[in-house]
Amino acid sequence: NAKCLTTGTQDAHLCVRTLKVGHRVMLNDGAVVLKVTKRVSKEELECEVVVGGVVGERKGINTPELEVPLPALTKKDKADVKFICGADFTDFVALSFVQRPDDVTDLKELMSVCLPDDSVLPKIICKIEKPQALEAIDSILEETDGIMVARGDLGVECSLPMLPGYQKGLIRKANAAQKSVITATQMLESMTHYAAPTRAEVSDVANACFDGTDAVMLSGESAVGKYPIETVEMMAEICIQAEKSQRDYEREQMSVAPPMHFKNRLKFRYAVAHSAVTAAKITDAQAIIFFCMSYEMAIHISKLKPMCPIIIVTFSEKIYKLVAVLYGCTAVLMADNQDQDHKDSDGFLEAIEHTCLKVLGDSIADQNVVFCAHRCPYPSLHNMIRMARFGSATHKKRALKQHRGSVADLIKPELNQTSPKAGDRVELWPLDAKSLPL
Repeated sequence: NAKCLTTGTQDAHLCVRTLKVGHRVMLNDGAVVLKVTKRVSKEELECEVVVGGVVGERKGINTPELEVPLPALTKKDKADVKFICGADFTDFVALSFVQRPDDVTDLKELMSVCLPDDSVLPKIICKIEKPQALEAIDSILEETDGIMVARGDLGVECSLPMLPGYQKGLIRKANAAQKSVITATQMLESMTHYAAPTRAEVSDVANACFDGTDAVMLSGESAVGKYPIETVEMMAEICIQAEKSQRDYEREQMSVAPPMHFKNRLKFRYAVAHSAVTAAKITDAQAIIFFCMSYEMAIHISKLKPMCPIIIVTFSEKIYKLVAVLYGCTAVLMADNQDQDHKDSDGFLEAIEHTCLKVLGDSIADQNVVFCAHRCPYPSLHNMIRMARFGSATHKKRALKQHRGSVADLIKPELNQTSPKAGDRVELWPLDAKSLPL
């Protein structure tokens, strides 16, 4: 009953050439286990089925007892990189089977060559699924923009009972390094065939949230499963409830201190983000509104895990897309019309309020918020933190329009008819505090 199937593992022929009699071969994330019994030729092996099962097209191959000298970038990978760089529409690139930091730098160099001169490199997500990657994780985190805890291959390549510890350690290290982290594989596996998950799967997704992951990901459940929409809805609801219950506990222990290897400029950015989160906690703010043009700045504030939503306002469509994988962040894309709509800092703040209301509705209207900005077009707002009631910028502008006169216009009318001289007593009428908020 032999049938020829394609595999999703690139350069699998190198595995076949290197395997020896007695080695195990695992298919489909270890669901099927084979044992090499005979070498037929340089390109062909004969195996015994140790654990049987159904194997479909393009399933992966793992050889846990063998370190195959495969490059992270295969010939097909390089062709794919050239294609996506030529199209210039990619926000993230996931790199499989990373073993060393050089794998990441090789990808960066290839993309730099392929991309147009004025393009920004896509963010790189390293899939951690090899024991060698675990050993070099600190160096890999210095080079990459984020990691994925790829539990499928990692659980095959390493001991399964050790997988939960590896997951928690990887999430903790990524958060400490201020890099995004995604947890993936078999999170709601039973929903591939059934309309409801197991209780253990629900706890698995929630615990990933409690550990501090930025995102959770489905694979086979939504790719080939019978209930893809229901699976996505279930995962979203689990995450929402997990985050709600998390807010019942003190979050101080989840605040991440800046790593020792931070450069001075990164410490400065981190201080701004930390101050904004602290201010939000003290004032019981309902949201942090953060204008930024830097993906790294968005990461800093996300990693501090504030108890209120983070609203990232930006002119950049690229930043708007990238923050989708960051914890607690909702992105708002704002039109860059500063020459027309907002000619000063007050007008800029008012424009942000209008944009947020248009996108998010009136859920934060008249609520306490913390506003901060980084790389703002107005120097007076750069690295500034302001605590206010949402809508105050709009109210202030209206009030100023009602009281546009000079100081002389505020002087009592009868005294305003003549120019006051030195020693004269001048009476000023106070403005209504409600109409001109500070």
